[in-house]
Amino acid sequence: PQNSVKDERLMDIIVENNRFFADYGNLSSRLVIRSLIVWARDVSVRNNIFDGNGSDSSYVAVVIEQRGIEPAPSGIMVSNNTIYKTDFDNVQNAWNFFVGVQVENTAGNIGVFNNLVVFPENTKGEEIVIIRNMDDSAVTESNNLLIQGTYSGLTMPGHSDHLKRDFSLLNDSPAIDQGATIQLLRDFAGMPRPVNGIFDIGAFEYIAASKLKQSIIILKLLAGMDPKGVNLANDTDGILDMQDVLNILKNVSGLR
Repeated sequence: PQNSVKDERLMDIIVENNRFFADYGNLSSRLVIRSLIVWARDVSVRNNIFDGNGSDSSYVAVVIEQRGIEPAPSGIMVSNNTIYKTDFDNVQNAWNFFVGVQVENTAGNIGVFNNLVVFPENTKGEEIVIIRNMDDSAVTESNNLLIQGTYSGLTMPGHSDHLKRDFSLLNDSPAIDQGATIQLLRDFAGMPRPVNGIFDIGAFEYIAASKLKQSIIILKLLAGMDPKGVNLANDTDGILDMQDVLNILKNVSGLR
């Protein structure tokens, strides 16, 4: 690691499409408090799932800080992540905190956009926030969403099998079409962003069943497969032709 003798700075890093589980695998005696710590510069943290259930009584998904002699973090972008922690059985008092992104120790030029944070309601005066800026670092943030309570707007985040937990958006999620436009072309599942011209908040872009069906038709056509005569909303002649494909592409991409 970086020290007074070795210049080993970490720069230009992408942390993408990961699942961070606080209670998965062989657990140590110390429960997870901080899932991801950024000691680097020019880092993009995007399209990740942070599941804090089973963590310590306090929990932070992403921490941005200066560890020691290395340069202070700068140029950090935290965008379109889903942060989820709803258990609070081990919360003891108001000293506990639930935090989405924590910035500290002289970090600067930090961007926090389009992150979906699901935390429980305050029960004992805990600090529950999306962003915790410890020393007034230069942070730009926009279009982040905090949901508290029993309804998360997510499909199946509480499944007992970690790998079957589904953090995609339900059709009435308040995260749909509420994001800021940023340079991010795919979501956690590899689907294009945005679907209809407006970004969704969180790691997943919501795709209605009809649009997903149309995307499958396109993939079949590109693969030279028979789309099985699927009826298209804009089809006027009963024949699946190039104009129909163009109409599908416009619908899926949000173009008019």
